[in-house]
Amino acid sequence: MGRGAEAGGAEAGGAELGGSERGSSEAGGAGRPPGGYGQGSRQIPAAAFGTGACMADAINALVMLFEPARLIMLFSGVAMGLVLGILPGIGGITGVAILLPFTFGMDPYAAFALLLGLAATTSTGDPIPAILLGVPGGAGSAATVLDGLPMAQRGEAGRALAAAYMSSLLGGVFGAFTIFAFLPVIRQFILVLGSPEMLAFTALGLALVATLSGSRPLRGMVAAGVGLIVAMVGSDPQTGTMRW
Repeated sequence: MGRGAEAGGAEAGGAELGGSERGSSEAGGAGRPPGGYGQGSRQIPAAAFGTGACMADAINALVMLFEPARLIMLFSGVAMGLVLGILPGIGGITGVAILLPFTFGMDPYAAFALLLGLAATTSTGDPIPAILLGVPGGAGSAATVLDGLPMAQRGEAGRALAAAYMSSLLGGVFGAFTIFAFLPVIRQFILVLGSPEMLAFTALGLALVATLSGSRPLRGMVAAGVGLIVAMVGSDPQTGTMRW
């Protein structure tokens, strides 16, 4: 009788312990999104993509940006970006790399405003050498040479620059409002972009080379091949792995 009672008590205690473990696991799982937070899951909590949270973050960013010292840094970055955009071969990435060591001791928000102003306006200065000299200041103005340089040779450089800057203005404003409106929706898709998608974008860029080369596609493909060889030297920009 004593041994039977002890065995029954042990079984009851085990059942209570199993029930408490199941209850704690269910309680812990209630706070996790479907699929969990593991590396094998790419699901993001839906609450992280709310429009209200994005609006609050945007308003806070504007409040922090409108301080006088940070506005001065922003305008300084804009001026430097315009100058670097005029110089052929120096784009926004190179300009940010040159300016980055000077921002280590600065206020983080002021440094971000300075770098953002520089990186956002280098493409604005690109049409000047592309139209007047036939040398694109960056990759974004390579197609501008096809129409801008012939117009400059006919004495219509002012018209070509006006068209380039008007299209840049309209595209920039439209793009900014589009990103602001659709970023809460497309952010979860951006986070799951991986190597296959990057490979598809690379193939699309190589296909566009032949289109933008005009009547000499072979020359464009050779230039693209040389660019790929040079770009493969060094570390991978996403993983940091040394490739050569």
